[in-house]
Amino acid sequence: VLLSTQVGEFLDIGEATADVLQDLRKKRDVVDAKRKHVESLVLASRKESRACRALKAKRKEVDFLSEKEEITHGEDELKASDRLFFARKKEKDAMRELENDQIALRTGLERARQAMRHQ
Repeated sequence: VLLSTQVGEFLDIGEATADVLQDLRKKRDVVDAKRKHVESLVLASRKESRACRALKAKRKEVDFLSEKEEITHGEDELKASDRLFFARKKEKDAMRELENDQIALRTGLERARQAMRHQ
């Protein structure tokens, strides 16, 4: 009787141990699944981070090129403005020269008239 009681206890302990092992395996499987999920999230986060850094680099490049284009455009406007200034200056100089020629012509005509009158 004692022996069968001890065998029964061992069987009960064995069954309890098997149940505990089965629970541990289930928990291990859950932990493994969560670990795999976290690893996939980490990989996705790293990929997103690389993409974000690449986007920031492109944005800096675009800003630089845009700024360079603005500078070039500004330089072109300045050159055009300078050309316009010098063209207007030449025009004013030519107008002044024309006015001086007209004054000289009038003066010459007036002197010629006076000379003709005195003769």
